[in-house]
Amino acid sequence: MVGAELSIPEDFEYGKKTFASYGKFLYDDETAYKLQDDSPLHVNLSQRLGKSAKAKLWEAEISPKMVGGLVNLKKDTEVRILAETHYFYSLTSWRKPLPREPKEYSSNIFELNAFFIEVISEGEDKGKTGWLVNQMDRYLDETKNDPFGTWIPDRLGLDREADKKR
Repeated sequence: MVGAELSIPEDFEYGKKTFASYGKFLYDDETAYKLQDDSPLHVNLSQRLGKSAKAKLWEAEISPKMVGGLVNLKKDTEVRILAETHYFYSLTSWRKPLPREPKEYSSNIFELNAFFIEVISEGEDKGKTGWLVNQMDRYLDETKNDPFGTWIPDRLGLDREADKKR
């Protein structure tokens, strides 16, 4: 049902700054980072994510009205990173275990990076903790000729492995 609401974001970019091309994020857990855009914070999920919590993170990006427990953080909100997760999720993940890495890729597969953060900006949200989907990529075809698109671009504006190698 959630997948039925799947619609391509207006700013969807093919092959730009994907995990495959730019590698993992580099960050310091003592540094304050500013959100690059308004972003939902999942305050009802514990720091230890199980399969259903990972599904909720994905669902909230695909169909935000179906998921509760969200606080909308404004652009430039300062946060501190407490933990990170990176995983694959597909439209059929509810039926089977989440793979560490899929054996086959298709347009049903998403790659998510999320951070458990604490809001450190002054204001009503200061001190709130929760999960923020920082980036989500989607596999576009099975040929791997042009397999990735950035569904949600890096919300925290972090450095990447590829940036350091240049």
